Amino acid sequence: MKGHYWKILGITLLLPLCGVFLFLLFGEQFLRINDDDDKRKTDAVVVLAGVPFEDRQRILEGARLYQQGRGRYIILPLRHPTFKWSWVVTNYELENSIPETHIIVGRRTAADKPEITQFGGTYVEARNTVRLMREHQLKSAIIVSSAYHMRRTRIAFEQVHPNSHLQFYFHPVDRPLNPESPWWRDGKYFRRVLGEYKKLLAAYFIYN
Repeated sequence: MKGHYWKILGITLLLPLCGVFLFLLFGEQFLRINDDDDKRKTDAVVVLAGVPFEDRQRILEGARLYQQGRGRYIILPLRHPTFKWSWVVTNYELENSIPETHIIVGRRTAADKPEITQFGGTYVEARNTVRLMREHQLKSAIIVSSAYHMRRTRIAFEQVHPNSHLQFYFHPVDRPLNPESPWWRDGKYFRRVLGEYKKLLAAYFIYN
């Protein structure tokens, strides 16, 4: 009887440890979506907004893709009403080689606030992207965001454009600091991944 008790206790302790191990091994990888390739040409590169540090990395990557000829425009689908591309060039240390006529900015309005509150900014960015692409007669785009944000991003885009005949390809941006080290050793990034799982769970229900 005592042996049976210890066996159950051992299994009870082992299962959470296995769960933690699998999460550290695959937790960040599951959130990644990458169906882009280096030779694909599209009508636009869409850069989703993020916190300042990540926003800079996303825009730098989007500009790099544009300069490689991967897209004819850069779309920033949800930005502050006073946002200016010249500010990006100066503050994000971006080479000023992209004409402003090739930058399409979706500016946040009062009408966006209720939907952001209900569905989240990612969903509204996806909706605005579809609207801006239709307005400019664009048919395909590369979507750029942080690696941990890509799975929820794809869910949002799938929900807002099921019958729009637009093509989207997803391009993740890696962590800028020590990207080769295990993701869970970066405390700030670890917290972002954990937070993303909460948002992803909500997205499965709210976006639908």
